[in-house]
Amino acid sequence: MTIPAARAQRVSYRGGDRLKHYLGRMPEASQVPTRLTNEFERALSWAIELHKDQVRKGTKIPYVSHLLGVASLVLEDDGTEEEAIAALLHDAVEDCMVVRGDFEAKLGPDIGSRVFDIVVACSDGGDPAKDARDEETWQERKTSYVNHLNELVSGDAALRVSVADKLHNARAILSDLREYGPDMWQKFNAGESAQLWYYNALSEVFNRIHNRPISRELANVVEQIGHIVNTKDPNRSHC
Repeated sequence: MTIPAARAQRVSYRGGDRLKHYLGRMPEASQVPTRLTNEFERALSWAIELHKDQVRKGTKIPYVSHLLGVASLVLEDDGTEEEAIAALLHDAVEDCMVVRGDFEAKLGPDIGSRVFDIVVACSDGGDPAKDARDEETWQERKTSYVNHLNELVSGDAALRVSVADKLHNARAILSDLREYGPDMWQKFNAGESAQLWYYNALSEVFNRIHNRPISRELANVVEQIGHIVNTKDPNRSHC
């Protein structure tokens, strides 16, 4: 059916108005889009090298998938290339025991040092050379990390990388809860009540200091996890 010209014009105007209204509600992005350079490629190659033999906890999924997911979320949150690089390498210190000198050697002294500082600031496992990462130390480590995040300020790169990491993990938890039920908590160092406390505490900090859509999405996912935990019904959730 052919739409009369006058009606088509009205439809076009209305569509344009809706688009302007939608764009007007979107958060202001950087004037210059983030461009990925050879630095990102170098970091990705190094991340693959470091984590090539690792898988996601309790799965056969290559661990690199998590690193790519976190980097993607950082970029979608208007992150810089350096923040995306830090996302790719955010577990390198905790899981692979690399040090500042390794970052500087692989990425160059300037960017390597800055990325290392971001990675250390967003790591919640304590000092891997000193602190045991087990059930006995879990509560102390997580409480310390929440307190650390509370000391950061809006715009801190560690906030963006950390919230991306926690959102990617929370999505996986929610998916596993729906698929496997409460048995899935057995692969963690802490049970459902402690994990729910931790993610609620993180969500509160991120939404207060890094008040962006990514933080609100984390709050929504954590709310759905809490609903399943409290109702014991993996088939129900609400948005």
